[in-house]
Amino acid sequence: MRFVYFGLRFPKYCSEVKIERDVNKKIQEIIENNIPAYLATVTSVISSAPINLGKRMIIYENGKIFVTIGGGNLEKQVIDYIIKNRPLEIIKLGFDLSRKGLIKMVCGGSVEVLIERLHNPFLFYIIGAGHCGIELSGLAKKAGFYVNVIDNRKEWANKEKHPSADKITITPYKNIDKQINFTNNTYIVIMTHNHQYDELILRKSLRKQHKYLGMIGSQNKVNDCFRMLIKQGFTRKELSKVFSPIGFGIGSMTPSEIAISVMAQIIAVKNEVKTIPFNSNPLL
Repeated sequence: MRFVYFGLRFPKYCSEVKIERDVNKKIQEIIENNIPAYLATVTSVISSAPINLGKRMIIYENGKIFVTIGGGNLEKQVIDYIIKNRPLEIIKLGFDLSRKGLIKMVCGGSVEVLIERLHNPFLFYIIGAGHCGIELSGLAKKAGFYVNVIDNRKEWANKEKHPSADKITITPYKNIDKQINFTNNTYIVIMTHNHQYDELILRKSLRKQHKYLGMIGSQNKVNDCFRMLIKQGFTRKELSKVFSPIGFGIGSMTPSEIAISVMAQIIAVKNEVKTIPFNSNPLL
């Protein structure tokens, strides 16, 4: 004899509760590790649509999914949309389930699915956890980036000095390219305590995908570094895309001022601002 709980078969109810609990655990794991993924939630079901209100599904950027909102062509449309568009904002997809609709179903009705991004795609790498890096990690977090601090010194790369960082890595700089996720939304700031490390990291990053690549240093240091990299086979065109000396030229002297000038430059790149007037007062 089966026990019935408020009109539901109890084993089915327990199964659904477990699925929801598993989805919540996956969401927590994705957020904590900044794994590229999206959450799809059925927020509206009208008429005889064969899908349950409140159903949730996780879609990873590689196309894999965790659980399902019902399968079939509707689910495929949701997955295909996410993989193709990778939306940054919360969006709602509407589906007509009649014969006239895009997915050509005969059940009738309509469904709305809410798409939410679970990860932060704006990856900010501070390579060099010293005084300027300390100031910069706090600013980058406030500006909405996922902040990675990397250094080969544990006395600098730690939560005490970088409380706002999402991830802190201690590694030899020769392995730096294994610690960076190079994407079209990757922002890299090189500011180690040794110019030889700076050159090494720049060399390992130059031909990888990124949105911003900058290196701290005086004009003389930058010139010497570029001459060395040209001898190693890099072109002037490749090096011309590097932001170095880093930051806007506002006469920065202290670590705080340097961090502000760098952060302002990175925000300008992120927002695709090419020119910045010194004073926008219309009376001038």
